[in-house]
Amino acid sequence: MIKFFRKIRKNLLSEGKTGKYMKYAFGEIILVVIGILIALQINNWNQERLNNNDIRNKLKLVHRELIEDIATLEKEISFRYERQNLITRSLKILEEETSLSFQNRKVLDSAFLIYARMGPLYNNMRSYESFLLTESNFIDEAIYIDLNNYIDDFNTTNAKIGFFSSRMNQPQYNILLNSSVKKKRSGAFEYSFNTIQQDYQLYESMRQSMSFFQTITKGYTKILKKAIKIENKIRNN
Repeated sequence: MIKFFRKIRKNLLSEGKTGKYMKYAFGEIILVVIGILIALQINNWNQERLNNNDIRNKLKLVHRELIEDIATLEKEISFRYERQNLITRSLKILEEETSLSFQNRKVLDSAFLIYARMGPLYNNMRSYESFLLTESNFIDEAIYIDLNNYIDDFNTTNAKIGFFSSRMNQPQYNILLNSSVKKKRSGAFEYSFNTIQQDYQLYESMRQSMSFFQTITKGYTKILKKAIKIENKIRNN
């Protein structure tokens, strides 16, 4: 193709058609520039397509992790409600009963077991944070803001759980460390019903636990609503 154009220019010069030669050369330059611009545009389209595919794949990953978080949060909220119910029933037994039936002992044992199993809820925040850092200029602004708020609320709630878990390892707060309740190596609990009915520290610890679980349940419920909202936005995006 280049040889063909060069031959045309030579013929024009040899024939003394300088004006036509200049017009032809100028037109050839324009065609070359247009070709370069088209090539650049095609390259930009391809790059944009690759970027969009990459963002879509990352959004799919975020979407899957949100679905997992929703399932985990629903399970945790149900679990917290069960713990609140156990503590409420235990306090009622301690305050109202004069003797301990087999069924009521099972309730108390389940409530005491709470103090042996404390810990934060782990999740996929690192994946979300990495996604927001690398794709903040490309994703929908509403999704970006919602994900940021979701991460903040989740971390705040987890910090509260971590703080309470730390407190529960201190003798003045943990029933199993400073009360009339003792945990055997077998895992069973040993206590006198009449004695624990008079144990002020036990009552206080259980009431504080109730307050904590109510706070955490509210926090998780708030987070769950946000997770569902973001999941719906990504699914319909």
